[in-house]
Amino acid sequence: MFLFCPIASLLPTSISKRGLDAWGTPRLRRWQGGAILWIDDGFTRCVIDGHSLRVVRSPNKTSLPVCGFRWHPAKQTIELFRRWSGEFHIYFRLDSTPVIASDKKLFNFLNGKNSGGLIPQKLVAGSTTKVRLSGQRWTKIVTRDRPPPALGRRPTIKGTATQVRQLLQGWVRQATPDTLLLLSGGIDSSAVAAAAHQCRIQLAAATFAVRGWTASGGRWQEDMANARRVATHLKLRHYEIPLDPRALVRNLPLAIFLSETHRGTIIEEAVALIEVAKFAARRNFRRVWFCDAADDLFGSFHFVLRLYCGRELQGYFRDQLTRALPDELAIVQNNFAPWRITVEDPYWTEPFFRLGYHLPTRLRVDRRRLMKPVLRAAFRGELPDDIVERPKCVTRDATGVRSVMEQAFGKERERFRETYNTLIKDDSFARLTRALGKLQ
Repeated sequence: MFLFCPIASLLPTSISKRGLDAWGTPRLRRWQGGAILWIDDGFTRCVIDGHSLRVVRSPNKTSLPVCGFRWHPAKQTIELFRRWSGEFHIYFRLDSTPVIASDKKLFNFLNGKNSGGLIPQKLVAGSTTKVRLSGQRWTKIVTRDRPPPALGRRPTIKGTATQVRQLLQGWVRQATPDTLLLLSGGIDSSAVAAAAHQCRIQLAAATFAVRGWTASGGRWQEDMANARRVATHLKLRHYEIPLDPRALVRNLPLAIFLSETHRGTIIEEAVALIEVAKFAARRNFRRVWFCDAADDLFGSFHFVLRLYCGRELQGYFRDQLTRALPDELAIVQNNFAPWRITVEDPYWTEPFFRLGYHLPTRLRVDRRRLMKPVLRAAFRGELPDDIVERPKCVTRDATGVRSVMEQAFGKERERFRETYNTLIKDDSFARLTRALGKLQ
């Protein structure tokens, strides 16, 4: 986490009573004529070098920065960047004094009236933004990264399935004893578990669901039942996380605070992920594998086929890969951040990104209109047939979380907006970060 302001006086001179210890080790200092606050939280590092700040993911083997900026005080310019993977946000606000931060809530850390003002803008993943002072106004120029190079020869189901299997096998070989796979019993996470089994990697997996919940549509709609089947078939060390409905309701303010959004589809999953993060931290897991990217790489929900076809369908998935997915992964990472857990997606690598970006629609949907034929073909024979053919299910539906939250808060679209406005826009950072210490 970091917050930078070119005018040092706008940041407080002391951070001892701000509750930041819940996030890691906070540091505050003057830098290049301004002031910077940063927190090394255990899974990222803020590397400050000359005029630059780079956020580097740790303990990944790679040292590539995931986002950051360069401040030129003499030229009054700021260059911000965020890699294509986008697993961490970077925000900036342009008024009389530009401010840059990794989290919306950190903007409330500025002194007095300067904490309000304009709503911060989010830097799009895979882009660079140059901000320059022109007269009395700050202007910006946004440059998007070029799309990945084409695949070359015409892809086939068999050839692409082989490539997918090899990429996943390469990924699982980097598993460590403190790695936990979130296993839903769908093809996405089950394929990762199967790849680990093929490589003789002892992988720990966990599945969450509301305690005692059963789906009205049958077992195929239940994550827990299908995950048990996969765990037994592959002989996985499998943890079951029963969710207490009361805990999910209590988690609502914290889920909104960490996710920095009021969207119900995100918040209803976040209240459960907080329980997963606490479970993982108690058992000393420091890396969680969250298989979300496969939906946009290979095909996702059936309703998409009712809205798009042909080139429009291809454009939809490309937009999901370059815009929606990076932001979703950043939100998931935010929900695990207070517990010093890094979230990684086995499918979100540069080779997978290139493959998914150029994957033709004929390899996304089979004749039965079932999505992800490539991924299913890659592990057919390694998994039970009903797991390979299991349709895509929404996590909050397949775990019973949505039912609990709707009973408590209703179905109205804007049901969480008021809570969001209170937590994000008001100066509640210190209060909630102190509360985090009690939750960990």
